[in-house]
Amino acid sequence: MDQKVKQLWVAALRSGKYQQGVDKLRKDDSYCVLGVLCDQFPGGEWVEDRRECEYGFRVSMTEGIISYCLPDAIVKWAQVDGSLPGIQVNRDIHINLSSLNDGDMPFYQLADCIDWGL
Repeated sequence: MDQKVKQLWVAALRSGKYQQGVDKLRKDDSYCVLGVLCDQFPGGEWVEDRRECEYGFRVSMTEGIISYCLPDAIVKWAQVDGSLPGIQVNRDIHINLSSLNDGDMPFYQLADCIDWGL
């Protein structure tokens, strides 16, 4: 993972600025761990879907709006392994950060996991 992006992401998770949410990158004013990363990306935008009370993230007008995983441009910018990045716990176990988030792991612990595992 790009170390500067990692520092931005971890600092944002520890800042207290973000209310934690589940299942979507952003819903109302809550964010999942990957939504916080999207919010650090320069040049993207949140696009509201009023029917679902959620937001999708759009990197550019030529890309679609994504609401549940990282857009390709953010995967490349952050240099993470895929649209649902995770940590390698041991040789056999890889856990997606979004699964940890949706399993009620708080942002400060997710920040520790990112510091340790990415």
